[in-house]
Amino acid sequence: MTAIGQVTGRRGGAGHGRPARARPEDVVAPAPRAPLGRACANHGTRGFTLVEVMAAIVLVAIVLPTAMQGTVLCLDLAHNARMQAQAASLAQAKLSELAATKMIYEAMQAGDFGEQWPQYKWLATVEAWDDPRLVELDVSVVWTARGRNYDVTISTLVYDGAAGE
Repeated sequence: MTAIGQVTGRRGGAGHGRPARARPEDVVAPAPRAPLGRACANHGTRGFTLVEVMAAIVLVAIVLPTAMQGTVLCLDLAHNARMQAQAASLAQAKLSELAATKMIYEAMQAGDFGEQWPQYKWLATVEAWDDPRLVELDVSVVWTARGRNYDVTISTLVYDGAAGE
């Protein structure tokens, strides 16, 4: 196969050092180009018909609200997951603090997390366990988002040697 404008034969003989001359019958003609768009039969111009434009607008009007609703739902779920993860982290920190200080009876049993986390509140409860040397410590973190109340509760067993010894 030859490229456009390439000479298919060679004249002048091999090895004589003369360049080959192209004869008109040796030159390959370029392929005709396809039109870029449809031509209107009446006017010879390119473009979309009114029906095509209206169909595209209807399609966008159907798809766009659904896509936006899905995007808003995903963003809302991501926000709730972030808030829940933060609440779990705060609950774990408060649980560790109360268990480590061994002040689960004397310490304040409810409160907030200060100015850094004003939307979160915590509540600690202590319940007896089957083994008299252990108590169950529950820390719940509560917050409100978009008019709904949410909570996360984390529990652990704390050794209370005073009861059994």
